[in-house]
Amino acid sequence: MKIINKLQTVLHKQEKDFIISLYYELLNRKPDTLGYKTHFYNLSSGVSKISVISSFLLSKEAQILYQQPSHLTPQIKGLTICTTLQKIFAMEDEPFIFSIYQELLNRNPDVNNLKKHLYAFKKGKTRLNFLKEIFWSDECQTSLVQNLTSDLIINRIKQLLDNPKNIKA
Repeated sequence: MKIINKLQTVLHKQEKDFIISLYYELLNRKPDTLGYKTHFYNLSSGVSKISVISSFLLSKEAQILYQQPSHLTPQIKGLTICTTLQKIFAMEDEPFIFSIYQELLNRNPDVNNLKKHLYAFKKGKTRLNFLKEIFWSDECQTSLVQNLTSDLIINRIKQLLDNPKNIKA
């Protein structure tokens, strides 16, 4: 399953499960108490789930982790987003760019963007900044939010239909 699809699945979870899933998917570990409480507080205070995902992806821990060889731990079954990113970060620049586009945008980069990204890497752009740029692109954000919004509307309609007292005449 592609990273974008895994993120969409995680986004649909309630706050507690959402945070726990992010730790497993993006950092390959269980949440620590302080980190869990901080993220839960942020969500309760109105910070968007997308921003919380971004804080995980761009954390120092993730930066170090993604540049290490992929090791599946006994607690992690199957590929997580973290192990997928570890494999991608180990690639040469061009396959790295193609893989990030495929995993987050579900397409290949056009020739001009590929050249632009390769040039930016030669000038010192980091892979984490590239990941951040693609993650926060309108295209990726639209994909993440569009499915979430549709599902939220469908779930709200189901709730209303399950409890007719909620429907006002």
